[in-house]
Amino acid sequence: MPQLVFGIAQRTIVRLFDRVRFLTTPAFSYTRQRTSNRWSDAESRVLSQKYAELGAEWDTISRSIPGRTPDACSYRSRFLGLTTNLALTKSTTPVRWTEEDDQLLRKQFGIYGRRWTFLATRFFPNRSDFQLSSRWKTTLKDKSCGKWTSEESERLKIAVAKYGVSNWVSVARDVNTRTACQCRAKIYASDSSVKKGRFTKAEDDFILAAYNRYKGDWIAIADDLYKVFGHRRISKQCVSRYYNYLNPELVKGPYTLEEQEALIGAYYQYEGRLCEIARALPQRSYKMHEYQLEKLKRMGRILPVGVKKIGSGGLIQ
Repeated sequence: MPQLVFGIAQRTIVRLFDRVRFLTTPAFSYTRQRTSNRWSDAESRVLSQKYAELGAEWDTISRSIPGRTPDACSYRSRFLGLTTNLALTKSTTPVRWTEEDDQLLRKQFGIYGRRWTFLATRFFPNRSDFQLSSRWKTTLKDKSCGKWTSEESERLKIAVAKYGVSNWVSVARDVNTRTACQCRAKIYASDSSVKKGRFTKAEDDFILAAYNRYKGDWIAIADDLYKVFGHRRISKQCVSRYYNYLNPELVKGPYTLEEQEALIGAYYQYEGRLCEIARALPQRSYKMHEYQLEKLKRMGRILPVGVKKIGSGGLIQ
């Protein structure tokens, strides 16, 4: 009996010692000194090489780049286009931005707005959508957001009177603090000729034909729709209609069981971010995924992000 008590006490002490050691020993990745310096070309090359060898093993990769944490390596990989779906067909070699690149991005952003995937595919074949977004936000963004001031509205009114409603790049240049897309949306937001609500079959057929003719130039498509039907649909309406309903590459009909499982997996992987889910599962549209996720939530098959079902007995965090 005394031996049994002694053995239990000994095991308890060992467990307590292991527990204390676990709680008081700092993890390697959190004790390493971080650097706030910009990434060098050499560091980016090492990151690209290690990612090609190891995949997304960020803790292991970070040990090859002194002063960089796993999170920093993961974020940098997205900036370089290593871990985005779009980047699978693009070069992973870091390429410096030139003044010509910046000018092209400013010009096309003024026309198309924040359509990063479209801009990358059409105008920047060696860069990912994430690279364009980051370049804009960190370096090039100099336009206002939010409510228009009275001075901006007055400049817009004068510019539209000067250039009309077809040369939005020139209008935006005169306004100076807003993009072409913002100027166009501001004018048409209060325009009674802008039609809201359901699209007709004739409008759908026109958008499909115009998409093939203009190769995704939505401002031109919206302008032609106005000439044909006599009412306006802004470019954003046309974009949404095509990509959510008309795109012939979309799979129609109820989701299969395999599609539901893939959608649930993507929901947890991307923490509910619909844009990334739609990019990962392009056979269905953003709206289709949105509606299906709501249905799965009502059925109890999807739980809040970070919580997953296990078997039939409980939850894990």
